Amino acid sequence: MNKKQILLSLALILPVIVFIFLKFFGKNKFDIPLYYKNGVDSLAHVCEIGTSKPYQLSDSALRAINWKGTNLILITVNPSPGEIENFRHVYEEIDQVKVSSIYLSEGEMGMSNENIDQWVTCICLLKKPRKTVLVDNQKHIRGYYNLTSREETDRLIVELQVLLQQ
Repeated sequence: MNKKQILLSLALILPVIVFIFLKFFGKNKFDIPLYYKNGVDSLAHVCEIGTSKPYQLSDSALRAINWKGTNLILITVNPSPGEIENFRHVYEEIDQVKVSSIYLSEGEMGMSNENIDQWVTCICLLKKPRKTVLVDNQKHIRGYYNLTSREETDRLIVELQVLLQQ
């Protein structure tokens, strides 16, 4: 066997060996950020929110939206028809039983514009253009999304799948 044949064999076999090794001994892990690990001190005086570390949505706020304690929550403020359509796409991709979707808009659940503004600013800590927040089953904020964007919708699907596997 000459030198070229040895190098060609190595070039073909080495990636296969690495792939097999990683397939059997590697673990794919994707970590989803936990927002406000150090609390939300900057809004504590304006919103009268607790300074727990990490920040959690309050039980009273979650009772107001009839949260079931085992589910992940997707809270969307004043959803447009396009965002509702993207939610349908999200729900086609995930286990719908383990995710609660809440739409906050005027008239829903007795919400007024003032109540919605309170949710946006002080509870969900949303900043424009994002109108959707993902909350895990420990009441921590795990992500913000603008569901008018296909890329952000896809990111939400991936992050929901990861959280559902944990």
